Amino acid sequence: MKPRHAAALALVGCYLLTPPMIEQNGVWKVDASVHLSQWDRGDAFGSESECERQKAKIAAIAESRKNWIGPSGSAEAAQERYAMLTNLRCIATDDPRLKGN
Repeated sequence: MKPRHAAALALVGCYLLTPPMIEQNGVWKVDASVHLSQWDRGDAFGSESECERQKAKIAAIAESRKNWIGPSGSAEAAQERYAMLTNLRCIATDDPRLKGN
């Protein structure tokens, strides 16, 4: 591999994306109609493995507090939060799907 190619690969990291949610028949799901470029970009990580580790930590916390109502007092808000946090995605910072439709 040429040094310039190695340098380019080293610059690629990952975003931890938060999905848009929609309620369908009382169940919260990822809104599949929303293009990936419209998802909220959270933290950026230097590698996919770092991103996946953080995603797993968040999913474990969400699972352990699945039914936690919290200050909102809303079971619906708890369900939406759980669905959102268990559907995070790690996407390379140079993924063409992040550029838009």
